[in-house]
Amino acid sequence: MLIGGAGYAQSQPVPVSKRVKTKSPRKAKVPPIKKPKEPPLTPGERAIRKANEKSIHEQRKAFEKEKKQAAKEITAQRKAYLKALREAEKRAKKK
Repeated sequence: MLIGGAGYAQSQPVPVSKRVKTKSPRKAKVPPIKKPKEPPLTPGERAIRKANEKSIHEQRKAFEKEKKQAAKEITAQRKAYLKALREAEKRAKKK
């Protein structure tokens, strides 16, 4: 019979298994999807596209010109109103 705690001791040390570090699997890179190139335009299509772009450009120019003209008219009206208001105030002070 063994005395004390000697009976519970191990006679040979048990080798401790080492943890092996593994890398997580890499995600596959998906190449970006490219839009297919438009087929080359025929001379007729090219002329139509150019005419459309020209008309759009002219319309945009006309719209901006109209917008500027409207802004000028509004500022002129505002100035005229303020001028009339000041004159009315001056007349009121004189009386």
